[in-house]
Amino acid sequence: ISDAGDGKFFITSHRGRQLQDSSGALGLYNYFGFYERWSIPDFTLPSDDKFFIISHRDERLEDVGSVVGLTGYWFGPDQKWTISDAGDGKFFITSHSSQQLQDREGTIGLSADFNVEQKWTISHAGDGKFF
Repeated sequence: ISDAGDGKFFITSHRGRQLQDSSGALGLYNYFGFYERWSIPDFTLPSDDKFFIISHRDERLEDVGSVVGLTGYWFGPDQKWTISDAGDGKFFITSHSSQQLQDREGTIGLSADFNVEQKWTISHAGDGKFF
């Protein structure tokens, strides 16, 4: 994972779909466009740190009661995520409740599992360059 300076990333599921914030609706899409760009401030690996994952609308990915969603209200523990190595260039994105972000047949959710459905690729989204 590397960032060429603008701090924007695509977060891609095992099915090749990008995490998207479409006017506040969290989803997965085939596009590599503006709605699929996320920032992860101060992101470095390896790390045990927790990170905010922020959409193009300045909404933060959150886990509230084991339900994944987006919020723009405050920066709190529900919005902090750990990003850990899952092997082969993939990552687990883990919430404060120790559940992994997942793509289960096209639906975004959370799971306690560490399987293929919970693996994500994070790639640079700035200036059309990928590293």
